[in-house]
Amino acid sequence: MLYKHFNESQSLLNRNLFGLRVAFYFFIYLVIFCPLWFTGFMIEQKIFDHKYKGIKEVLIIAGFAVLIYWLLFLLKGILLFCKGKGNLLWIPLYLLCTGFAAVAPAIELFLITRHSLQPVMGVIASIALFALTYSHYQFHADRSSGLGRPAYHLGIDIASKL
Repeated sequence: MLYKHFNESQSLLNRNLFGLRVAFYFFIYLVIFCPLWFTGFMIEQKIFDHKYKGIKEVLIIAGFAVLIYWLLFLLKGILLFCKGKGNLLWIPLYLLCTGFAAVAPAIELFLITRHSLQPVMGVIASIALFALTYSHYQFHADRSSGLGRPAYHLGIDIASKL
């Protein structure tokens, strides 16, 4: 008869590693969406002038972040349609979207970490952040996430009517 022995310490380690994987997953998505959260926060502060606190403020910031996310995918739809048709409008749209979603957070990370880390580590962290965020949005590819898909297709429809 085959006997399996389960060590209690190993079970505890497996559960902890699973928790660390989930936390790392959420951290990566937080980093990817940080430009949207920060921009949503700045818009909320300008429009509502510290009027709301707590969960209301968080929900308003999240709402603005989703609107900005949809705007990014709307511009991505226009960008890829114009690129496919040979219209040069895609170049400034590409620079705008990539600059906002990938380049600006990488530069900000470098500016924050250049004094606390070695300069080379700051550059490596910035390049890694750029690669991570750019690989998520993929402004060069004809793909969209589930949340951004309606805005992406609306961008294609708008560009086809121009």
